[in-house]
Amino acid sequence: MADDLREARAAALDAAASGPRASVMHYLRLVRTTHAPAHPLEVYSLTKSLIDDEKSLDESSLWAVREDHAIACIQLGKGDEALSTVNLIHQRFPGSCRAARLKGMYLESVDKADEARTAYEAALHADPDNPMIIHRMAALKRDRGDIAGALEDLHKHLDHQLGDYQAWYEAGRLHARQGAYEKAVFCFEEVLMHQPGDFQTHLILADCLCALGGLEHVRLAKKYYASVVEMSGGANVKALFGVCQCVARGAVDVVGDGGGDGAGDGAGDGAGDGTAPGAALGALAAEALLDEYAVKGGPWARAAGRLLSAL
Repeated sequence: MADDLREARAAALDAAASGPRASVMHYLRLVRTTHAPAHPLEVYSLTKSLIDDEKSLDESSLWAVREDHAIACIQLGKGDEALSTVNLIHQRFPGSCRAARLKGMYLESVDKADEARTAYEAALHADPDNPMIIHRMAALKRDRGDIAGALEDLHKHLDHQLGDYQAWYEAGRLHARQGAYEKAVFCFEEVLMHQPGDFQTHLILADCLCALGGLEHVRLAKKYYASVVEMSGGANVKALFGVCQCVARGAVDVVGDGGGDGAGDGAGDGAGDGTAPGAALGALAAEALLDEYAVKGGPWARAAGRLLSAL
């Protein structure tokens, strides 16, 4: 999934200049359906290029792009452009919960939280189980400091919408924010049931397991970090550092005594010479990190070397 996203992003940025719209649409769909970060300025530029050539899109695709464009405008603080796009969508779909969500998001962005809540409540009156509106209500409470209220809304929703992985993801983030790492781990594991290739979830789940502490948790965290290393082709620095951190904390697989968790994350590495595979994986990760920081120049490389030697 990480490779797919990188390739889709590169193709989309090329397409914005050269014209193949399918690549841009594919990237925007990935941005909507994964938790991988996308810069709103990038989304804004891509969606604007599509809207400027709207005749190349069918009606359904055009309104989806306008929705993405409105959200990017809101995130970038482009108030006038956001409002005009939101109003355009509202005029076309006056009873739509998606339009109501956009209106509420705009109102939130201009510090009209009470009006946003009123808009969300009206939408929920029409469609009590609409996940997009429930997500926004929870986000509104979260942003106003009511974490318990946001979690209550999300868990009520998840009681009968178990497949809503975005709600599980947000609940996991809120539990982690409160330091309830066991609950956060449960939520992120549910996300991976539905989105196994979402490398961002692998990373945050590994972080929560490390925060829980204990050898078994740290060993499991190492597996999740290692999966991101594999999915990213070794390009994700956070995952590489995570592997090193876990190995330094004792998450090293034991060869030959039945006590390790060696299968699946490099169990064969170093087995011929008695080296624990977790240690071999950690050494490879450290080498990759040093190579990465060497590209950034002497001070970065020296700092990375000191840090890794201290682990």
